[in-house]
Amino acid sequence: MRALLDQIPAGQLLSRLPESERQEVLSQLASNLAGPWDVDPDPLIARMMKPNKELRVEGHAVQSNNAGLRSSRPYGAKQGAYRIVVLGDSVAVGQFVAEEERIGDRIERYLHEQDLTVSGRPIEVITLALSSWTTETQARDLTTRFSSYEPDLVLLLMVHNDILPTAGVNGSGHASLRFSAQERALGSGYTNPGNVNLFLGTANLKPAAGIAPTGEALWRRAALSLLRLETLLQESGGRLLISVLDANPAFTLKALESFERVGLQSPVLLTRYQMEPAYILDFDPHPSPEGHWALALHQLHALAALGWLPLRREDLPEHHPSLSLETDHRISPATVRSTLDRIKVAPLQEAADFRPPFDEAAVMGLMGGFWPADRRDPFSALPFASPRAILLLRRKTGAQRVHAEIDVPARPELFPFDLTLKVNGLSAAHLRLGSVEEAGLHELSGAITPNPVNDGVVELVFQAATSYATINDGTMKSFRPRRIWQD
Repeated sequence: MRALLDQIPAGQLLSRLPESERQEVLSQLASNLAGPWDVDPDPLIARMMKPNKELRVEGHAVQSNNAGLRSSRPYGAKQGAYRIVVLGDSVAVGQFVAEEERIGDRIERYLHEQDLTVSGRPIEVITLALSSWTTETQARDLTTRFSSYEPDLVLLLMVHNDILPTAGVNGSGHASLRFSAQERALGSGYTNPGNVNLFLGTANLKPAAGIAPTGEALWRRAALSLLRLETLLQESGGRLLISVLDANPAFTLKALESFERVGLQSPVLLTRYQMEPAYILDFDPHPSPEGHWALALHQLHALAALGWLPLRREDLPEHHPSLSLETDHRISPATVRSTLDRIKVAPLQEAADFRPPFDEAAVMGLMGGFWPADRRDPFSALPFASPRAILLLRRKTGAQRVHAEIDVPARPELFPFDLTLKVNGLSAAHLRLGSVEEAGLHELSGAITPNPVNDGVVELVFQAATSYATINDGTMKSFRPRRIWQD
């Protein structure tokens, strides 16, 4: 029978199926071939899961619902329930664990087991989260659909990479770090550590540190998005608990500082799951089922201490003793500055030399928009810059100017070539080349203006008007940096 079926063209075989079965087969084929992601029209949200499908994400089976989110049940009107919304990224979505093991589902299951209600209303918990969603994305998804979700309580979980722009979706329906959906016109890998990984193998998260104008702007956007969510909740009688994953002191302090600057009033819980080896997956740094339960218990104890749910702490299972229930934090600017200087500024170099063979010192300050010419041997050739490429230098004592020597490829797509160099947020130099005959080595030089965020750091932003790609590689390429120095 199998041999006979193999001889029948697929189209004919499908045409012989009943319409309902044919549509089901086509839907499954489309899901498997095109990847799990669908593009959301809002560039700040960027992507959702394809709705109402069994999908594979990172090799693991997941179920999407009508909202394009991971859930085996549809989302709709709350029908009189007290609705808790868990908002987050890959941690909240339960990456690599079963749906019923993730934070929100564990909280809901515990509350149901205790038969708890709020003013006689049954409690439901839904999760709005996707891998690589940022804080701004998370808040945007809920605030633009606020009337549909009608949250009574929002539990937001913030992780160290949630400040960086959201990954885009390529034509095959897969997540791509080659551009950020919000700023795709600015080039590939804009302020995204994915491209730096190609050099170092680990994420270089200086944008999340907020030690220069671009990173500071990202932090402000994130904090303002939470302020908008907080305002909507307050106007509707709802509440917001922000939980910051306290795994990096520089990130934690910067988060608290940013919340304070925009006037956020909601309590902030510093949480963790890395206290015990059993709380972390064996093959990945995301939380295991035990780690999700530890996070859920910490949330439940905090909600009990705040008096936001009808819980008594003495009736709850004990949370990990290393976790504090403090939600009112006071920080000093001096503590923030000294911590950022020690962790994020100290590793920066005063110059960057990309002439091959170069080493890791040259790429320590990359914030995004730089790509290796050969990803198998990234230090063997000059890298490429995207239309917007950003790097940081440690300020050289006494230096007044910064210089950048670049190589402009003889690609007709690049001309006329127009490149602006911004230093600490201000235009400092400009290069314009009219034709391909002017390709080759050029130097830009500009004055080092004060950095309004951290005077020990020099931020260089290269903005090119043109770029090129190739048939086999859609990465947006512009010039090639050779060396950058101060004097």
